[in-house]
Amino acid sequence: MLGRILVYRYAIAAGLISWTSLFLMQRFTLVWVFILTLSLFTASILGLYYLTTKQSSAERRYLPILFTTMIAFVGLTSLIEWTILRSFLDVLSGAAVMLLFVLRLHSSSALRYEQKPWRRMLMILWIFDGYAIVTTIFAFGLLFLNIPFWIFSLLGGMLFGYCSLMIWKMYFVNKPNQFILWVLIISMVMLEVIWVAHFLPLGHLALGLIVTWLWYIIQLLVRFHLSSMHIIWKKQCWFLISNAILYAFFLFFVVRWI
Repeated sequence: MLGRILVYRYAIAAGLISWTSLFLMQRFTLVWVFILTLSLFTASILGLYYLTTKQSSAERRYLPILFTTMIAFVGLTSLIEWTILRSFLDVLSGAAVMLLFVLRLHSSSALRYEQKPWRRMLMILWIFDGYAIVTTIFAFGLLFLNIPFWIFSLLGGMLFGYCSLMIWKMYFVNKPNQFILWVLIISMVMLEVIWVAHFLPLGHLALGLIVTWLWYIIQLLVRFHLSSMHIIWKKQCWFLISNAILYAFFLFFVVRWI
């Protein structure tokens, strides 16, 4: 019981550290402040994570998503100029970090059917991380025009391959060898998609959204294909049609305002 209480305390501390660190990086726009705060932020979160792992004897399988989430929030909040939205993301970062600290206590002891909501939360977080980081990549591509964009495309393709792998590992425990080919395929496909998308006359927020949306559909179909039932096209047909309609509506009526 004492171990669980300590984990919750560490989780609250980690959430407050995340919120405070992002606030300081946005409040004091100096390079040395950013580097110092980011270093302390990373060291503090990883240190608390190690302590909670030690206290609860839990696995460290959530370390990749914790580290990726930290990068995602730092990158996205650095691009957002709207103060209200940026403040909301600061609070959301604290909630996400707290969730990742507390989640290991529940997922390690929960029954299989009870793990579904937690797994969906993690999948949503991976999707958000993919969007936030690829948006940051697009922003860097627009800022550093002297760097060939194929480098940014390569990073984006690797990012989506990595996120796909981590999502599939949550659903398929005994199929690691089947992921390699599909990770390479998705990485190559998304590399091409990012390369084509950067020619569109859109901002980085919109580009990140349309690219991540497309990746989500692709990795979802691959996940169904890897399952024992494979893709049930009768069910997925309406899903694909509705997404195609929403995608077109978004491109023509919404994307120009982002």
